[in-house]
Amino acid sequence: MVGNSAPAGGQASGTAQPKQFPRAALFVALVALISVVTACTQAPPPGPPPDAGACGGVHWVASWGAAQTDAAIGFDIAASALPGPYDQQTIRNVITPHLTGSRARLHLTNRYNTNPTTFGAVTVGASRPNGGMAGPTAVRFGGNPSVTIAPGQDAVSDPFDLAVTAFTPLAVSLYLPSAPGQITKHWISNATTYITPEGVGDQTATASGAPFAQHVESWLGVLALDVEATGTTRTIVTLGDSLTDGYVANTVLSTLDTSFSNTNYRYPDVLQHRITDAGLPLSIINAGLGSNQVTGSIFPIAGPSALDRFTADVPYFATTRGVIIFEGINDLGLGFAPAAKVIDGLQQLIAKARDADLKVWLATITPASNAIIDGTLTAPNSERDRQTINHWIRTQTLADGVFDFDRAVRNPTNPAVLADEYSSADHLHLSPAGYERIADTVDLNQLASTTC
Repeated sequence: MVGNSAPAGGQASGTAQPKQFPRAALFVALVALISVVTACTQAPPPGPPPDAGACGGVHWVASWGAAQTDAAIGFDIAASALPGPYDQQTIRNVITPHLTGSRARLHLTNRYNTNPTTFGAVTVGASRPNGGMAGPTAVRFGGNPSVTIAPGQDAVSDPFDLAVTAFTPLAVSLYLPSAPGQITKHWISNATTYITPEGVGDQTATASGAPFAQHVESWLGVLALDVEATGTTRTIVTLGDSLTDGYVANTVLSTLDTSFSNTNYRYPDVLQHRITDAGLPLSIINAGLGSNQVTGSIFPIAGPSALDRFTADVPYFATTRGVIIFEGINDLGLGFAPAAKVIDGLQQLIAKARDADLKVWLATITPASNAIIDGTLTAPNSERDRQTINHWIRTQTLADGVFDFDRAVRNPTNPAVLADEYSSADHLHLSPAGYERIADTVDLNQLASTTC
C-alpha cells in the first residue's frame, strides 16, 4: 500500500500504522466526489492579511506557507485515515522554510472547520528523523500559551526568537486538548506529519518521536511561517494545482508515489534554490492545491477555485509582490469547461493581481492527452482547448510575462504528450526531473523586477 511507505529517514520500528483505505476504493470515492460543490466547505476568510510592516526596514516575509483545502475529508492522499477526533492529541507537522531569519511568527488556521479549535500548546523546533524534534521554542498568542480560533479564521502568533535556516526542516507541534470535530488541512503535503494517539496528551516539547505513532501525508492546522527580514526582501507566490503542489504519480490512475515525500522536489522548491544561489532577496511560497481549477471546484479536497481563493492564498502571505499562475488542466479534465471560460478566468485572476498591486506571470499548461485523468477518460477533447488557452497565454499582453512550461517538458516529436523523462506514471503529473525543468524555465530577471 502506498500509505505504508516509510517517509524519508525511515519509519521507527514498532510504531502503529494508520488505517489504510483500499486504493481502488479510494479512487472510486474520489471520482464520486465530482458531484460535490464548494458549498461543502466555508469560504476563506475575507479580511486583509496581517500587517507585515514597511519595506526598507525590518518587516515580515513569508518563509513557508501552504494553501488550505478542507476539513471534511477523513483520509490523506496516500489513503491513510486521519487519526481524529484529535482529543488530547499532538500533531507534529514538518515544514521546510525557504528564507533564513532569526525571529519568526507562526500562522495557524481554522478556515474550514465549523467549530472553534483550541490549540492548548504550540512549539517550533528543529525537525529530527521519525517525528523527533530538538530545541523546542514555545509559541504564544497575545501572551498566552494557547489560542482558540473561531470557525473560518486564522491566528498569528506573537513574534519569537528562532534560528530559521532555509531548507532546514522545522517541526511545528500543536496540542489539541479537546476534540474540535474537524481540522483544516493542506491535503497533499508531500511531507510526513506525525500524530500521537488519542488521549496521549501534550507532547509539544517532547524530543523523541516515539509518542507520534501515526503518520499522514497532509499538513494539519498550520498555515504559514514568517521571518523578519530587512531591505527589499519580498515574497512571490506560485498559484496552481497539483503540478505546483508537486504531485508525482506511480500508476496510470494517478495514485501518489510517496518515495519522494520529504525531499522538497516541487518546482517552487527548485525555483527557490535558483533564487538563493543568485543572491536575490525573494521567498517563493507554494499555493498549489491538487485538483484545483481556475473557475470551478468539484472536490472539497481541491479547495475553492483559484478565483475564489486568490485573496486568501496570494496577498495573505507576508510581503507578497508577485504571483505565478499555472492552472487550467483541471478545468478541462474535471470541470469540463470550454477554453473560453478558462481564458476569462485567467483574465480575472490577472485583474485580481493588479487590484492587489502585484506583478503577475502566466505559465502555459503542460500536455496530458495520453493521461487517463485530465486526458483520455475525463477530457478526450482537452488537447484542442489546451492549445487554444496556451496560444492566448503566449500572445496576451495583460500579464507581466509568460513562462512556457509546456514547451519545456513536451515531447518534441509529439507535443500533445509529455517527454518521457519529464513524465510520471500517469502521463499527467511531472517527474522530479520535470519539476526541475519547469523551475529552470522561470526567468529570474522578471521575478527580480518586483519591488518591495
